[in-house]
Amino acid sequence: MHKLIKLISILIASTIIGLIGCKNQPTDSSGDLEEPVISKTVGANGSILSIVNNDGDKIELIIPAWAIDDSTEITLTALNELNNDIFANNLSFGILLEPAGLMLNEPATINIDFAEDLNDTASVTLFNLIDNSTAYPLGNRKVASNNLSGEIYHFSEYGAANPSGGEVGQQAGGIAGSGAGPYDWQTTYAAIEALLWYGNLLICLGNEVEGQKYLDRARDILEADAQNFLDQTVPDEPCGWYLKVAIKYSEKVNLMVGGEMNQAFSDLLVNLADKCLGRGQIQYDHSLSMSYLSYTEEWTITGLVDWYFTVLSYPFGDVSGNGTVVLNRNGTAEDCTFSGTASINVEVSGTLEADNDALLWINLELEENWPEYNLTYLCPDNVVVDSPQLALGKQSYSLRLLLQEGWTESRPVTISPVSGTFTYILHITRLP
Repeated sequence: MHKLIKLISILIASTIIGLIGCKNQPTDSSGDLEEPVISKTVGANGSILSIVNNDGDKIELIIPAWAIDDSTEITLTALNELNNDIFANNLSFGILLEPAGLMLNEPATINIDFAEDLNDTASVTLFNLIDNSTAYPLGNRKVASNNLSGEIYHFSEYGAANPSGGEVGQQAGGIAGSGAGPYDWQTTYAAIEALLWYGNLLICLGNEVEGQKYLDRARDILEADAQNFLDQTVPDEPCGWYLKVAIKYSEKVNLMVGGEMNQAFSDLLVNLADKCLGRGQIQYDHSLSMSYLSYTEEWTITGLVDWYFTVLSYPFGDVSGNGTVVLNRNGTAEDCTFSGTASINVEVSGTLEADNDALLWINLELEENWPEYNLTYLCPDNVVVDSPQLALGKQSYSLRLLLQEGWTESRPVTISPVSGTFTYILHITRLP
């Protein structure tokens, strides 16, 4: 009797979704049509790849900064034929991302703007095609009348569909443990996001017992994989891949588990903070010239100012730092030559932000504290004269630099009789 009731509930849920309606199957593309393809080399700064499939749907792959370590040729293909029959109501033939299996350090986003409005947005989803019979819905799902997006953690084949109630139950039952190694957070995320989506949809369809079972399974997978990571020995150099994995598990544990495990990850990140905060230097390379009648002068301001992030996890929050740069002045006045130096203390403050292209920028305020100093004049007959220069006090400058090694900001000076450039160069010592 219990099995019969369960079967009836699934059939009823399936019928409800069918009555709500969904977008028709994608138009059967002709075999003569080429599959739209775009390739692009993408590095640490991230990028966006965009194509339109043969149904007129715009597909975007949004890769954020630091998702990929090394420059890699990325290929996005809009498929013309389905490689599976998992769902009856498919919204697209699929999307292929290559190189297959590429793991991302930060989630990327697939975004589809459909040529036609979706008739029903309650249960539409983007999914990862695991094999010809298994689909994992994507996390961070966003849906509108003609738009659908979700997060991905590795490169594979993806699709979009409107599952029926029966298909939801069948798919959720096929997701077992993640089977991830201790550092494979991407596989863990994919499994638990799929279970969370299936479980919540089943609850919305009235099957609360079955839905809660899959929500509990998602938490069990997370706890098992996160504990496996905690059981590993911390490497001698933990500030690269190890730190990234720790942050990813910590984010999900904080949301879904809490308690002692959450405290364990908090303690681990605190212990890593001193070693692994992002840091670097801002190089001053200013050069100015002045010429007026018998007076000439050259200025240089050079040196390195330290900066560092004051918050460990993305998007890193505030930036602070300080350092000293050196002013050198040399010139001639009538028959005399002169020179002088001064040490200028610089305080750094600011924030990190991502722009619309997912590029990371540091917005900085540089506060320079100019002291009193002397210019020493050497005139005919070896006459030496010291000329005190007044302290200019605090001078503030705003600066916006792309978070990229060697990024340079040059500001020309063309106020007669002065010419030259103020140049700032960003150096990166370490990034989380």
